[in-house]
Amino acid sequence: MSNIIDKDGEPIKSKQELAHDQFFEDLDEIISKAANDLDIPHILHVGLDYFVGLAYGLAPDAEDAEIIIDKTIERAKNEYKPD
Repeated sequence: MSNIIDKDGEPIKSKQELAHDQFFEDLDEIISKAANDLDIPHILHVGLDYFVGLAYGLAPDAEDAEIIIDKTIERAKNEYKPD
């Protein structure tokens, strides 16, 4: 049986979870760096534009891309939108 918690009682993360966390940290770092010279609305526009383009470029077809985009925006709005 493999361990699911480390010696400090924290859950052991999979390689994918660690990569996810690192990706998020890298995005946060580059956004912070960009904020030195760009306004936040501009950074948001560029980021959204980039990832929407990526969805259309990598999804099997436009319909799948739109599902990914719509579901992601719906989830994020539900998670982050203030009450």
